Amino acid sequence: MADRFEVHMSDSDALMWNMEKDPMLRGTITAVMVLDRAPDWERFRSRMDLASRLVLRLRQRVMMPPLRLGLPRYAVDPDFDLAYHVRRVSAPPPGDLDAVLELAQAWGMSGLDRARPLWEFTLVEGMADGGAALVMKVHHSVIDGVGGIELALRMLDAERMPAEPPSAPPVPEGEPIGPADLVRDALGMAIGDAAGTARRLPGVLGRLAVRALRDPIGTTAEAVRMGRSVVKLLAPATTMLSPVMRERSARWRYDVFDVPLDELKLAGKAAGGSLNDAFIAAVCGGLRRYHERHGTSVDELRMTMPVSLRDEGDPLGGNRISPLRMRMPVGEADPRRRIELIGEISRTWRAEPAVEATPAIAGVLNRLPTTAMTALFGGMLKHVDFLTSNVPGIPGATVYLAGSRVRRWYALGPTEGAATNVTLLSHGDLCCMGVTSDAAAIPDGAVLTACMREGFDEVLALVTGPGG
Repeated sequence: MADRFEVHMSDSDALMWNMEKDPMLRGTITAVMVLDRAPDWERFRSRMDLASRLVLRLRQRVMMPPLRLGLPRYAVDPDFDLAYHVRRVSAPPPGDLDAVLELAQAWGMSGLDRARPLWEFTLVEGMADGGAALVMKVHHSVIDGVGGIELALRMLDAERMPAEPPSAPPVPEGEPIGPADLVRDALGMAIGDAAGTARRLPGVLGRLAVRALRDPIGTTAEAVRMGRSVVKLLAPATTMLSPVMRERSARWRYDVFDVPLDELKLAGKAAGGSLNDAFIAAVCGGLRRYHERHGTSVDELRMTMPVSLRDEGDPLGGNRISPLRMRMPVGEADPRRRIELIGEISRTWRAEPAVEATPAIAGVLNRLPTTAMTALFGGMLKHVDFLTSNVPGIPGATVYLAGSRVRRWYALGPTEGAATNVTLLSHGDLCCMGVTSDAAAIPDGAVLTACMREGFDEVLALVTGPGG
């Protein structure tokens, strides 16, 4: 049975989609699976064909109504060609992971074809150690990190040679939608939204009236809190806090490294925090060192962190996140104290009433003219110093792709205007760290990654001891 998907983009996804008028805000996610051997090509293609029938979004393209009369909608591509989306190449010399990352980096910087479904998977065979890698490129509007893991479950197996998968559902019929169809769809959606609001409004007003009569002060105070929270969430950021990472471009560099999962959890716990607190504290420690290497110091840097709003019953596709912008204590040298401070800051932001209202806020922004919206929201994103994202991976230590064991799995998120994006994707007993750097903001990406490693060593030393 195929997964359930929304027909139209959400306001949050449409916001990201429309922002790509500015190439620096491109929302392409790249992931790299490192495999112990090359999977059987025909078996892999068959598995991806099955996945594309179960996960309909893999066969859908984005259709934009004329004059942005409504939200973009998804429609099954009548010309869907699996061979375009699933490819294979040989690893370039010297055939190591760095060579694969160079390929992935070039592919990640190039935009996806908007006339086709928004994904490309390329198998890189013939690595020097006998292994292979799968480079996955997907647009951020298609799926978020948590949803991406759910999608991967349709591709992966718990055994190297499992029983044959069930027979595939029928090939979905293409939807040849033209401009007139999109206009009718957009107008129908607008009328439906207005009618729904009209039906709901009396009940909403009635409930508010009752609450106001029972507790006028509390109702007013709640409205004031929400208003202040929205202002806080949308507070303009007009400059970077970093004195070093100031330039911006559409050129990216990818780097990866690994951290023991259990030790990072224990480090967070040792300081009264969580895995995520320890992760961000380590990234902050790395950024402090990077600034020191450039002869300067910094007390705080502005970070964006997506908080998942996804519920168990939500459709698979799209994003269910609220991007929170916070000032982080990069200058705090004591890793234990840094974890404590980050925990306090994160909990305070997550408790903001406006977090749950993010989709509605995106709806307001998305109705601005594209140029104005990109200048307003995109300008804010370009003044973020760094992004972090923590994606829980698939439970269990061992999974397979068409007979190949997945040894590592790295997510390399878009910078979306920031200087760098550091993403943690847990896999088995490892935290697989993916670092995407803007090459103009950070021209010495290898130095940044070395500093990041030192930042994680410093946090892990809370449980392993110095040099542990």
